[in-house]
Amino acid sequence: MTEFYKLENVLVVKKPTFKELQGTLIELRKKEVELKQAEKTLGEKERYFRSLISNMHEDILVIDRNYKITDVNNSFLVTSGHKRQNAVGRFCFEVSHSYSEPCDRHGEKCALRNVFATGKPNTCLHEHTHTDGSKIWVDILLSPLKDKEGKITHVIEAARNVTSQIKSKVELERSEGRYRTLIETMKEGVAIEDKNNLITYVNDSFCQIMGYPKSEVMGRPLTDFFDKSNRPLFKGKNDETKGATEPKETTFIRKDGRKLHAVLSRKTILVNEGPSTIGGFVVITDISKIKFAEQEKMKLQAMLQQSQKMEALGAFAGGIAHDFNNILAAILGYAEIAQLDIPTENPAHENLKQILQASYRAKNLVKQILAFSRQNEPKQKPVQLHLIVKEVLKLIRASIPTTIEIRTNIPSNIGVILADPTQIHQVLMNLCANAQHAMQEEGGILEILLTQVDVDYQKSLAYPDLKPGLYLKLSVADTGCGINSAIMEKIFDPFFTTKPAGEGTGMGLAMVYGIVKDHGGAITVYSEPGKGSTFHLYLPVIKEQAAAQTEINKPLPLGKELILFIDDEVPLVDIGHQMLERLGYDVTTRTSSIEALELFKVQPHKYDLVISDLIMPNMTGDRLAAEMLRIRPDIPIILCTGYSKMITAEKTGIVGVQHILMKPLTLSDLAETIRETLNKREVVR
Repeated sequence: MTEFYKLENVLVVKKPTFKELQGTLIELRKKEVELKQAEKTLGEKERYFRSLISNMHEDILVIDRNYKITDVNNSFLVTSGHKRQNAVGRFCFEVSHSYSEPCDRHGEKCALRNVFATGKPNTCLHEHTHTDGSKIWVDILLSPLKDKEGKITHVIEAARNVTSQIKSKVELERSEGRYRTLIETMKEGVAIEDKNNLITYVNDSFCQIMGYPKSEVMGRPLTDFFDKSNRPLFKGKNDETKGATEPKETTFIRKDGRKLHAVLSRKTILVNEGPSTIGGFVVITDISKIKFAEQEKMKLQAMLQQSQKMEALGAFAGGIAHDFNNILAAILGYAEIAQLDIPTENPAHENLKQILQASYRAKNLVKQILAFSRQNEPKQKPVQLHLIVKEVLKLIRASIPTTIEIRTNIPSNIGVILADPTQIHQVLMNLCANAQHAMQEEGGILEILLTQVDVDYQKSLAYPDLKPGLYLKLSVADTGCGINSAIMEKIFDPFFTTKPAGEGTGMGLAMVYGIVKDHGGAITVYSEPGKGSTFHLYLPVIKEQAAAQTEINKPLPLGKELILFIDDEVPLVDIGHQMLERLGYDVTTRTSSIEALELFKVQPHKYDLVISDLIMPNMTGDRLAAEMLRIRPDIPIILCTGYSKMITAEKTGIVGVQHILMKPLTLSDLAETIRETLNKREVVR
C-alpha cells in the first residue's frame, strides 16, 4: 500500500512492497468468503422463518407505519379468501377488517395505532370479512418490530380464528337470556335453592303468590313459607335428594297470614358435571282456579253442547237462506217488472204491490236468519228508534187477537241510537210474540213504552252491563201468566222454551239477548207468576243524527253502458236481463262462469261492467272476478250472493270487487249500485 508523508515541504511517496500487497489481497478474499457465508446463513434463516410463519395456523400480517401490509402468510390467505397480490401493499383496514373507513386507523380505539405510539404489544378482538361475505371473529396479538436503533418499523399481527368460541358464547348468552326471560315471565312461582335448601333466587310470580318482596325471601329455606303440617313433605337437604320429587299439594302461608290451600309444588335437584348437587329448582303453581273449574265442568259441557247445536243450526240456516234467496229473487224481480207494465188504476197493480211488500218482508227475514247464523254481518247506522217501534206496531196489530189490548206511549224525536234496524225490528217482534203467547188464553194488555233515561254511576252499579250515560229505554209489558223464579234464570239460554213441542225453538229470547248485547245495551226482566212480565231494553243514545228516509218513489238512475251478467240459474239470468234493459243498459248474459270468462277474454274492453253470482259450479264468482281483473285490472265488478262465508263487503277491496249485493235484487238497489259503480269509475278516469 502506498504511504504518503511530508518531509521539509517535500511530498515523499513510499510504494508498498509485493508482500504487503499480497497480504492485503488475502485479507480481502477472506472477508469476502465470510460475507458470502453470512449471506448464505442469513438467507437460510430467512427461508426457515418464512417457512415457519407460512405454515403457522395463525394468520400473520406484517404492517408498516403507513398501515400498509408488507407481507402475509398462507393461513391469512385461506382465512380471508384474498390472494397475496391483492393483499400486500393495501391498507390493513381494507383487507383484514369488516369495516373500511380510513378514519378507523386514526381512532383512539385502534389497537395498531397504540402499538406504534407506545411500542408495547397489544391485543384486540375483530370481526373480519371473507371475500365471500362471511364474517370471521379473530383474536389478535400485535407485536412491534424494531430496527437497530430501536425504532418501530413494522407491527406483526398474529390472528387466531375464534369464531366458534364467539358463537358458542353468544348462543350461551342467548340461551341464558331465553331461560331467564322464560322464568321471569312464568305465571308459576319459581324458587332456586342452594344445596342447604336456602333460597338464592325467586321470580316475580313467586312474590305475588306469597305476598312477600324478594328482599324478605332471599336466604331463607322454602319451608319457612309452608304451613307447619306440610313441612315434613320436603325433608332432607338438596344434596341428600336425587332426581325430581313428585308433585305435592302444599298449603302455604302468605305474608298477610292467609292460607293458600290449593298449591302444587315440585322440586328438581340441580347438579353440575361432578356430578355433585348445587341446589334445587322449585315450581309453585296456584291451582285454585283449576279446582273451581272442576266444579263448573258440568255447566261448561252443557254450554259446549249448546254451542255445537248453534253452529249446526247456523250452517243449516245459511244453506236455507241461499236457496230461499234465489227463489225470492225470481218472485221479487218478476213482480217488479210486471208492476212497471201495469197501470196504477188496474187492480192487479195493487195485488203486485202486496206481493212485493211480502217479498220485502221475506227478504228481511232471510237477513235475520243470516245474522243469527253469523253469515251476514249486521250493519249498524244512526236510526230513530220510535220509527222502528211504530213500524212493528203496524205489523202486529193485524195478527194480535182482539182479546189483547195494545197500549203505547212512543214519543217522537226522543233520541238516536246506533243500530241495525232489521235486528231491532226482530227484537221487538220476538218480545211482542212472547207477550201474545203469555196472554193467548185469557187475553190482557200489551204495553209498549219508549223513554229516555240517564244512567248515572250509582244506577250503573245495579246494572253491570251498563256504563253511565244516556239510554233509550224500550219497555214491553204484558199481563199474562208470568214467569216463575225457577225458570227466570234460563229464559235467555239457547233452545230453552216452555212451549209445547213444535210450537217454539227456544231461540227467540236468546237472539234478543245477543242482539241487545251487540248493540252495547242491556236487558232486564221483572215478572211475577199470574201478574205478567215486563222486559226493559236499554240502548245507548248517540249524538249523531239519523239518516234521512229515502224517498220511495224517486226516479231510478238509468244508463246506456254494456253489462255482462252471469248467473247459473236460468230464471235469474232472465229476470236480470229484463231488469237491466228496463234501466236502459245493453246486456250480455251467460249461465256458465267458464263461458263468461272465455267471452270476456276475446274482447275484455268491450264491457263497461260485470255482474256475477258468487256461488256457481266449476268457477265461483270471486275466482271469475280475479281472472277478469288479471286480464283487465280496471273492469268494475259487482258480485251477488244469497249466502257466503267466503267474502264480505269489507273484503271486496282486497279481491278488487267494487260491491257485494245480497239477493234477492230489487230494481232500485240494482239501479243505484250500478250507477254508483260506473260513476266512480268515471271519476277515477
